[in-house]
Amino acid sequence: MDAEVTNFQKEIKEKYLSQLLANANQMRKSGSLCDVILRVKSKDFPAHRSVLASASLYFRGLFMSQMKEDQMFVEYNDLDSRWIEKILSFIYTGDISLTEENAADIVAIADYLIIPSLKELGTLFLQKRITHCNCFSLHVFGDKFSCKDLSVKSKEYINQNFETLCFTDGFKALDVHFVMEFFKSDEVQISKEEVIFEAIQEWIYHDLENRKQHFEKLFGCVRLLCISKYYLADYVESESLVKESDYCTNMLFKVFKSFVFSYHERRDGAPDFNVELGLPRKCLKKEEVSIVVTGGTYLTIQANKNTEAFLPSKGQWMKLTEMNYPRDEHVTVTCGDFLYAIGGYKNTHTVERYDPRINTWTEVASLPVKCSSAAAVTIDGRIYVIGGRDSFQPYNTVQCYDPEDNTWCLKAPMNVRRKAHSAVVLDGYIFAIGGMNDTYGQLGGVESYDPGQDHWRHETTMCTRRNFACATTINRKIYVIGGYEAEDMSPLSSCEVFDPDTGTWTVIPDMHVRRAAAGIATINGKIYIIGGVSEHGARADVECYDTEKQKWEVVFSMPAARAYIQCNVIKLPKRLISKLTISS
Repeated sequence: MDAEVTNFQKEIKEKYLSQLLANANQMRKSGSLCDVILRVKSKDFPAHRSVLASASLYFRGLFMSQMKEDQMFVEYNDLDSRWIEKILSFIYTGDISLTEENAADIVAIADYLIIPSLKELGTLFLQKRITHCNCFSLHVFGDKFSCKDLSVKSKEYINQNFETLCFTDGFKALDVHFVMEFFKSDEVQISKEEVIFEAIQEWIYHDLENRKQHFEKLFGCVRLLCISKYYLADYVESESLVKESDYCTNMLFKVFKSFVFSYHERRDGAPDFNVELGLPRKCLKKEEVSIVVTGGTYLTIQANKNTEAFLPSKGQWMKLTEMNYPRDEHVTVTCGDFLYAIGGYKNTHTVERYDPRINTWTEVASLPVKCSSAAAVTIDGRIYVIGGRDSFQPYNTVQCYDPEDNTWCLKAPMNVRRKAHSAVVLDGYIFAIGGMNDTYGQLGGVESYDPGQDHWRHETTMCTRRNFACATTINRKIYVIGGYEAEDMSPLSSCEVFDPDTGTWTVIPDMHVRRAAAGIATINGKIYIIGGVSEHGARADVECYDTEKQKWEVVFSMPAARAYIQCNVIKLPKRLISKLTISS
C-alpha cells in the first residue's frame, strides 16, 4: 500500500476516534441515551453502562452480575463528588486535569473503581511532586493503595534526606510500622548512628503515653556498636526509658562488654549478641577494596593456612586470620558478604567461610565429593565446584552449595573430566576452561553450563592447551592467562581472550614472565596476576594487564613467593584494617 495512503488512513482513524469520544461525552453531558445514573452524595451523574464497563473492571462486574437492567441509579456515599465529573470525563475522552489538590483523591477513586490507566497516570503525577512536606503522607498513601512505584520513590526520597526529615512533624505522625521500617533500614542517609537513637526519642516523646510500649522494639534497631562509647554512657544509659527496661540495659551491658573484650578475647570466639548491632549502615560503612590471598605453597611443597590482604590504596600487605586448614590447589569464591575456601590437597573435603566483618573463619558443610585442583564460581547466590581430582583421578563432577541451607547437591556432570582447569561466569553461563585429564592429557577444550537447564555443551577450543591457568571476565569477554603448556609442562606467558559474540579466541600480549598456578584478581577493569610458578620456582611479583591499553606491567610484590594460591577481591572494614599487622 502506498505510504501516502497509509498515513492518510492513520490521520482519518485518529480524527474518527477523537470525534467518536467527543460525541459520546457530549451525549453523556446532555443525558442522551444514558442508561445509568451515578448518585454521589445526592448529586447525579448520567452515563452509559457500556462505556463505563469498557473502562472499569468494577463497573463491568457490577453491571454484568449484580445490577438489574431496569435499575437506573447506583448510589455512592463514600466517594467525593468533586472529582466524579473529572473521572467520567477521563473515561469518555482519556483527558483529565490533575492538580496537587485532586491527584491523590483521583488515584484513590481510580483504585476503587479499578481504572488502571487513570491510577497509573495519577501515581506518576504524584511521584514527580515529592517534597519534604508530603513525602511521608505519599509513602503511606502508596502503601495503602498499592502504588508500588510511588511507595518506592517516596521511600528513596525519605532515605536520602532522613537526617533532616526524622525530626519533622510528618515523621512524628507516622505509625510505628512505618518508623520501624526506616529505623531498621540499611539505606537511610545519616551522619552518625546517634541520629537514629535521637529520632526514636523524638518519636516516642511525641505521644509518650501511647508509644512508650514500642520503645524496646525500636531500641533494638539502633546499631549500638556503631555509637561512641562516651555517647552511650552519657546519653543512652541515662535515658529513663532505657533505665526502666531490662532488655535495654542488658543490651547496653553487652555492648560495653564488647568494648572491653575483642571478638578473639572471648571464650567462645564469637559475639554474645546479634552481629547486626555492630554493622554500620551503608552510608556509614568504611571499607577498603582489597585483594585477599589464601593458602598455597612457598619455596617448599608444604601447604599453608596463611591469609593476607593487599590494600591498593596503601600499597601494603596485611595479615588476616589464618584458615583453619592448610590449603593448596584449593579454590576460593566470594558469595554474599563472605569468602569461601574449598577443598585442596590433603584437606580435600573441608569448606570454611571467612567473615570480613569479624575477621574469622568458620567451618561449614563439607563437600560430598572430595577434591583438589578444581574450579569454582558463584552464580545466583550459589557456589558451584566443578571437576577436580582425588589423588590423581580427575572428575567431571559438579557440586552445588546453597549458603542459605548450608547444604550441597550434585548437578549434571561435565562432558569431559577435568582437573587444574579454570572456570568463569559469563552471561549467566558457567564456562569450564582447559585443564587436564587421563584420557586426553592437556586440554584446550571449553564447555559451558546452563544452570536453568542443568546442561553442559561444548564451546570453541582455545588457541593453546593449558592447565593451572588463570581466568576472569571483563566487559563480556573471557581472559585466560598463563598456565602450564601441553608438551613439557613448562609455564606459559601467553594469554588469550574469548568473545562470545563471535565465538572466537584471540591472542593478546604475553606477560613479562612465564607463570602457572598463580592467583588472579580484577579491579577497575585491570587484571592482576599474583605469584605463581615460573621456570625458576615460586614467584612473589605481581603483573597488571590494562585491558584498554592492552599492556602488561609489574606493579608490586607479595611479602614472599607463593604458588598454587587463590585470590579474591573483597571489601574490608577500615575498623578491622586499623587493627591488622603488616605482613613482612
